[in-house]
Amino acid sequence: MQVGLNLGDREYFKKAQDNRGFVFSDYLRGRTNGRPMMMAAYPVAAINPEQDAVVVAGINIDWLSQIMANLGGQPGMSAVLVDSTGVVIAAPSDHASLIGHSLDTIPLMSAIAEKALSYDEPSGTVSFTAADGAQRTLSFARIVGTQSRLIVSMDEAKVT
Repeated sequence: MQVGLNLGDREYFKKAQDNRGFVFSDYLRGRTNGRPMMMAAYPVAAINPEQDAVVVAGINIDWLSQIMANLGGQPGMSAVLVDSTGVVIAAPSDHASLIGHSLDTIPLMSAIAEKALSYDEPSGTVSFTAADGAQRTLSFARIVGTQSRLIVSMDEAKVT
């Protein structure tokens, strides 16, 4: 990150200031390099109310994607991390083309988006028949303190 770069207009930055709490951004592109990223912001005012500064750190999407690969890693299983709008933030390398795209615009993933994003609960599991005819079990969990969700999909015929 560059010194002196003004992030005050970014939604995650404003939310951290307003809520005086830790915030993860949705998927975004870096201003200086255009790379996909996610940001974490924590207002100093949460500790010292007299300070109006926000500490900001970039989160490496490649690192998050490696975590998704470790979570899936079995035939018939996949894991993705999506932001509050359903945009894929992280996915294993065999699904890297999903990153930056909304789940509801990706063939076979729109059913997953509908199931995982339409529930207000912080976590849940649903079973359904996907557009390709496969019987799937979908588990999702909201990442605490954010609106991002971890989504794990299992093709029941391939998972033993």
